[in-house]
Amino acid sequence: MSEVFERIKREASEIDESDLDSWVVPSLMEYYDAKLRYLAGHAYSVRSSDGGFQLAVRAFKEQCKAELNSALHTYFFQKEYWRDESRSLNAYLRVVLQRLSSRIHWSNSTALKTRKLICPLCKSKNQKQFLVPEDGKLRCNYCTKYSEYLADESDNIVMRQEHDIRVAFSIHSKTGLRCPGCMNFIPKSLIRNDFLICPYDNCGEFGSADEFLEMAHPMSVTTRSIAYLDASFDSEDSSFSLADVIKADSLDTNAHSLVEAKSDFSYKLSLIKEVIGAQKKKVSRSSFNSTKVQKLLMYDAISEMVEEMPEDMVRYLCHRKHSSSDPLQAKIFQKYASLLENYLPFTMEKGGKKIDIVSLTAPELSLFTGISKYDSKVTADGSIPNETKEEYIGGRKYVNHGPCFIGKLISVVNKNTGESVMDNVKEYTFSKISTDLEPDTPVEVTHFRIPSHYEMKGMVFLQRIRRQLVDSIYFRLHKKKREVSK
Repeated sequence: MSEVFERIKREASEIDESDLDSWVVPSLMEYYDAKLRYLAGHAYSVRSSDGGFQLAVRAFKEQCKAELNSALHTYFFQKEYWRDESRSLNAYLRVVLQRLSSRIHWSNSTALKTRKLICPLCKSKNQKQFLVPEDGKLRCNYCTKYSEYLADESDNIVMRQEHDIRVAFSIHSKTGLRCPGCMNFIPKSLIRNDFLICPYDNCGEFGSADEFLEMAHPMSVTTRSIAYLDASFDSEDSSFSLADVIKADSLDTNAHSLVEAKSDFSYKLSLIKEVIGAQKKKVSRSSFNSTKVQKLLMYDAISEMVEEMPEDMVRYLCHRKHSSSDPLQAKIFQKYASLLENYLPFTMEKGGKKIDIVSLTAPELSLFTGISKYDSKVTADGSIPNETKEEYIGGRKYVNHGPCFIGKLISVVNKNTGESVMDNVKEYTFSKISTDLEPDTPVEVTHFRIPSHYEMKGMVFLQRIRRQLVDSIYFRLHKKKREVSK
């Protein structure tokens, strides 16, 4: 036991309020110094190598003095916990400090969040670029700079196409339409003579602008600016406080909203888990043997994603706005394919016959249409586009929906060295692979393919199960059935 705790224990019956300020709190501050530095980093989301770290430590320590004083007042004078030897003062104060750090962290990371418009084109390429207003429209600085970079590549058809679309999104209208093919946002500023062509990769939907439905411009959550003051003041200044570190919009008045937001999120998260469990039990009791395994594994995939990405899954299942091109769909599908692969082999019953399933490509699974292989080059943003040669032609009118999607990645090989670069793949969606490879690296991609129109059984399970979950969750939240827009 540290000398400070031995002294406190020895003099506990004689400690008064003046002692708290004169030696108890200062001694404890010195004892917890290393822990306070760690908790300060958590509280203000800064690392020890960051320029504002020392400032955050000072701010946190000032908060700690008041917090320790209050906790000690309770411990010694209000509750007199010191009389019970089983109540460890050290354990009590460590919890108090940890809770203080968590409160500040929650305040900074949640109460100060706001929603801002982001570039639809960059969003489709798995990037988040916030927009700035300009002459009644919206400017994407990234698209602007990228189009300038591509301006000299006029001899390269692919680069020229990328240049033109970047120019179109460099400054575009806030109002827009939903593409019925890829479900992405198309600014109305791209309309020419009442005619519209979808500009996104692997789509190309076109028609009269009147045939497209209205769509809200994409937005994303961001943290409001945190203003750090000049750190050159006297370190002994006892007036230093949290207000010197963070400039927020009335933290006091946001306190109630903060509690409500946290409670609302926790409720929705627990509701999602409850509904998934209920629907999964229903499938176990009543589903056909030919589809039971796949449906149960799809619920398992969604459940695992809820644990891994709770905030995103609350948005995906509790909020009504959703795009079929949402990256979460690709992540859930990939999780499902992996769970199914790990479940192999198993036996399904179909048409009164028992069928052994030993491979993901088994036709009875209707999971993948086959294996595709294509050559490509890493683009300037580190991604590998989907250049699958096989196309999907289906539906009642046998519409050509374009190249098939990337269902499950098998391998990515550097063509210069012949070595696998799968470790350089950060993530992938149905339409592109994000990597940390150098631009222009030639690669060979091999993947299981799925139709670009989500008609394979695996995607049908995902779409239907999500719809059932959303409908049930919506009814429980609002006490009425969800109205599906036509």
